[in-house]
Amino acid sequence: MGDAFAKGFLRRGAVLLCHRFQFADGPHPKFVVLMEDYDPARPDTVVALPTSKMRFRDRLSVVYLPPGEGGMDGEGLLDCNNCHKVPTAALAALQGYTYKGQLSEALMVEVERALLYATQLPEDIALRLLGPED
Repeated sequence: MGDAFAKGFLRRGAVLLCHRFQFADGPHPKFVVLMEDYDPARPDTVVALPTSKMRFRDRLSVVYLPPGEGGMDGEGLLDCNNCHKVPTAALAALQGYTYKGQLSEALMVEVERALLYATQLPEDIALRLLGPED
């Protein structure tokens, strides 16, 4: 995928299917949501992992994802505490990723709000997504 194409589609709120996301028990397919715009100068990009575990719905750090939102199957939740870094180069080339769609701007406003309540983010990710405290 060309850099111009990546800049057009790989922006905050893009939903990708990572075909081999690395978990403790090995790689599995997993949807990821970009939490920041594609920037080829960065070695990594922050993503959040949606879940189908609806029991977490009442947490302030969680955003409800309606069925089919961003090309995902069924309904889900986006927990802003569950953010990770993935290699930017792999995203840009869609190596192991499939672009599925984009979360709506209204949902991204909710994600911004939920990030303010995320208490389990690593400090470097929190600073990237929220900026330094004034």
